[in-house]
Amino acid sequence: MRGARRADGTQVHLLAAMTGAGLVTAQREVDSKTNEITLFRPMLAPLDLADTVVTFDALHSQTAHARFLVEDKKAHYIAVIKRNQPLLHQQLKRLPWRDVPLLDKTRATAHGRDEIRRVKTATVTCGLDFPHAAQAVQIVRPRRIVTTGKVTLERVYAVTDLTAEQADAPEIAHHVREHWGIGNRIHHVRDTAFAEDAPPAFGREVPPPACGPGPHHGPWPHCATSP
Repeated sequence: MRGARRADGTQVHLLAAMTGAGLVTAQREVDSKTNEITLFRPMLAPLDLADTVVTFDALHSQTAHARFLVEDKKAHYIAVIKRNQPLLHQQLKRLPWRDVPLLDKTRATAHGRDEIRRVKTATVTCGLDFPHAAQAVQIVRPRRIVTTGKVTLERVYAVTDLTAEQADAPEIAHHVREHWGIGNRIHHVRDTAFAEDAPPAFGREVPPPACGPGPHHGPWPHCATSP
């Protein structure tokens, strides 16, 4: 939180879990001597996540987190894989995506950007070094800045323990879109409710999160973590 600082002057850093409906169900302060990764399990441990799809930023795409979600919490995950997992990222990148049919395509214009998202999924039976991985995901995002016409292209890779029978490409794309939207929503809440963008206020108390069940979209409930 940019607007809150501890008594020693260090910035308050929060990790939160939010439902697809926008309800914060858990939140932990990240101590200046540690990082978010160590708080992932303690934050989610008290929550009932059975049959819930949990999404998170690439930082938390850790093998221990995946095992914890599937084996201990009986949940499902969609893990975005970036270059902080270089071997797995290369494995996903080298899959024969050209031979995989396009299974979902959406287009949206917002915040001055025109963006197309093309989603492909492929069942994996072996070879991916990530616990319980059942499907690999590729999301291609051409994006055009409306005012300048500048075009960028991003390829995002992910893995999930959900089988093709449990979640097809459109449903996986829905969860990924929800995750990206949740990140925006939680920062908006902190900005408006907690004055995240306000000038530093030393010693400001951080309000506790709201807790409780909330509605969800689609057949699988959704929970996302966000810094």
